[in-house]
Amino acid sequence: MSLNKNNMIKTIYFSSEDSGEKVISNIEFFSLMQDLRLAKLPLRQKLRSILLEYSKYVKMKKNTLDQETIKEIDQLLIQKFNTLINQCEDQIRTGQFLSRLLGITDQEFKRVADDFSRVYKRLLIARDSLGYIPRNNQANSDDAYKKLIAVLRKQVFEPVLSMFSYDPAALPEGLPAGSEDARVLTNGNPTLSQLYDNIVGIMRKENIEATISIEDDYIKIVPVPDRTVEIL
Repeated sequence: MSLNKNNMIKTIYFSSEDSGEKVISNIEFFSLMQDLRLAKLPLRQKLRSILLEYSKYVKMKKNTLDQETIKEIDQLLIQKFNTLINQCEDQIRTGQFLSRLLGITDQEFKRVADDFSRVYKRLLIARDSLGYIPRNNQANSDDAYKKLIAVLRKQVFEPVLSMFSYDPAALPEGLPAGSEDARVLTNGNPTLSQLYDNIVGIMRKENIEATISIEDDYIKIVPVPDRTVEIL
């Protein structure tokens, strides 16, 4: 991601072996400062703080976020969430639910967190007893985890969900490819067709009348009555 002088932070790293200079983005700096605050919080408050601060950041910056920045935010968010899951692993193994351990109250989030807890418990027990993870346990855990991440993303990225795309091959079993959950499972560059679907959906939601078509390698939007907009 290209950065200009106004949105980069320069930090100097020293070690006994060498010294160097590294430039980190505002997102990484924001994440670092949050890590320092999270370290002081009880486990049940950590997820609440992560969701609050990340969703607030996305809402504040929604008009300036691009695909690369969203990807960076998403990666940091999932890293933090995975760390919380790892911290709960021993309790999940004994039958406790992730929703209770992390203080999840949103009903949809709680449901997928509990579903994940059940299958992840079976995976952990199988790994402990067999010394490896059976393929079926891994597949079930992967499916439950994908659904959990989809809901996590909706908690944070609601203002910019249209910038997410999905990979139909990577969807959990039984999840419709055109659903909102599907769209937020894989963060990447949307295809022209996916972008077209998102634009149509947004315009219908906002009651905007326009003729929308795909021509060659761009989307043509003709608002009522006479203005033409081309999105490359």
